[in-house]
Amino acid sequence: MSEVFKFFKNATKALFLSPLYLLFFVWFLIRAIALYFYGEYQSFIGMLTRKGYDKKETYIYERRLKLCKEKNTTFDVLKEQNKRANEANE
Repeated sequence: MSEVFKFFKNATKALFLSPLYLLFFVWFLIRAIALYFYGEYQSFIGMLTRKGYDKKETYIYERRLKLCKEKNTTFDVLKEQNKRANEANE
């Protein structure tokens, strides 16, 4: 039984320590580190320039909710009215 265990242990070591798997591991490790630092850099630049999530007027849900409150109706009704108005213009 110990010989079978030793065989599988050696086969596993040979498989996972082969140069191909080591190259894959190193490649993915370098790529992951590079992507991490690239993402951190983009996030830092975005924080300094205040781009992205800060602008309330860019939120489509907020704009739709405001429009629905102004018209006192649901968004589906507004879509249908807009569709009918576009068809009438054509």
